[in-house]
Amino acid sequence: MVKGPLTVTDMICWHVGMGMGLYGVKPLRLGARNRKRIPRFFHRDELNVPDVMQRVHWDPAFAQRAGNPTTFDYGRMRETWLIHLCTDWMGDDAWLWKLDCEFRKFNFVGDTQWLGGRVTQKYLAEGGRPAVDLELTVQNQRGVITTPGHATILLPSREQGPVVLPDPPGGATDLDGALNAIASDFADGTAAPLR
Repeated sequence: MVKGPLTVTDMICWHVGMGMGLYGVKPLRLGARNRKRIPRFFHRDELNVPDVMQRVHWDPAFAQRAGNPTTFDYGRMRETWLIHLCTDWMGDDAWLWKLDCEFRKFNFVGDTQWLGGRVTQKYLAEGGRPAVDLELTVQNQRGVITTPGHATILLPSREQGPVVLPDPPGGATDLDGALNAIASDFADGTAAPLR
């Protein structure tokens, strides 16, 4: 799968669709309140007006002040691209169980990224679930791997039947329960490693 060449419009549309994240980026009066809440997240522009650090993604001069040649993507954008790659490959009857990746290099405006993967293991996961592990890569036009990653996909099989979904964290029956169980595992240090 190929993504790019990357444009500022791609990043702004992704950002708007993804949401404003933990920093609560907002305009006008809401932005002023946010500056009081997290002042160190804001840096002054050329007019001495405080603006969010995320501006490095769409303002070339701001990106250069931060030490980059130009604007660059959100690493999480490439993570969603890897999810796209996996779900296209696995089809509708499988389940993307785990995915991790590392953002090692920037993806600058104008860059094109090639996404690929290969099956590294086929096995029965916990509960007798047919699974495959994938090695994933995102590589730019210069041949540099910008984002290596891994995924585990649960697959239907002739022998085992349709996919059996993983058990919810902590036996939860709703999203709040699952999030609380995950947070509790991280807080007490019992969270399972990603790989």
